[in-house]
Amino acid sequence: MLSARDKVDATRDFVKVTIENLNESRSIIDNADSIVKKVDGLTQGPVTHKLVRSVLKEELGMCYRKIKTVSLHSNSEKNLVLRQRWAIEFLNLARKKKIFLNVDETWLGMSDFRRMKW
Repeated sequence: MLSARDKVDATRDFVKVTIENLNESRSIIDNADSIVKKVDGLTQGPVTHKLVRSVLKEELGMCYRKIKTVSLHSNSEKNLVLRQRWAIEFLNLARKKKIFLNVDETWLGMSDFRRMKW
């Protein structure tokens, strides 16, 4: 009975170390299945989704959340100046009764279309 408990503890420790290494290398953990695939066969005991989720939540204090997309350069000094210059030019052209077509290209910079991650 004690050996079974030791196997579970060793498995939990190995999963915890693996997750900490992923966090240190700035790898995105998008689901528990990716960790199960990484550590499966490398531990003494079986690694399940439930075990991985409990290590993530209870021991590492992580939670599964929705990803908020934020532009990296939205309020840099360069972009603030460029927006101001655009606004001045826009107002000058608007006075001359010009027609404007607005094309939203904000999604072009996104390369990651995941909705949630740990």
